[in-house]
Amino acid sequence: MLLQFNRGLSPFSPQILTNQQVRDELQLKLDQAQERYTANSSDKNLRSLEGAKKDLRNAVRDGECLIKGCVPAKYINPSE
Repeated sequence: MLLQFNRGLSPFSPQILTNQQVRDELQLKLDQAQERYTANSSDKNLRSLEGAKKDLRNAVRDGECLIKGCVPAKYINPSE
């Protein structure tokens, strides 16, 4: 599989999300967490909101991108 991937023949067609796309997704999650906290200011919703803020700050700070993909079952061999 590694050889196929290195040749651009990936069996799982990965998708690369840019830092802007990652930040957009995290901003959406932050907005949703804020709405939940505004509607119900529980400790659980506060932790969720703080976590969403932290995730977005980290993505902005690190400039990270994300590689998404699905590996077909034939390439996964669980250990026995």
